[in-house]
Amino acid sequence: MKKAAIYLRVSSNDQDYERQGVELRQLAKALGYEIIDVYEEKASAVHDMDTRVELTKMRKLKREDVERIFIWDISRLSRKATNFIALVTEFAEKGIAHNK
Repeated sequence: MKKAAIYLRVSSNDQDYERQGVELRQLAKALGYEIIDVYEEKASAVHDMDTRVELTKMRKLKREDVERIFIWDISRLSRKATNFIALVTEFAEKGIAHNK
């Protein structure tokens, strides 16, 4: 089975990412992925991406770890277009979520 990770993020402590997790797990299963790790974060995506603990952990993943990373939408990964592009490029260069 193909391996994947999930990244869940909400902006504040009073918000809940349960719905994101449920739907992403269902999607991953439907596409034939086994979820090997879930990164859950309650932090604003406006802040520097190096200050977000779970994102920093996820950035250490390699192709040997996962083939895909599921996110709810692009704003969950970053609110800044330049950071989003940098993250997608970083993962693609590792062969994660990169179609060959």
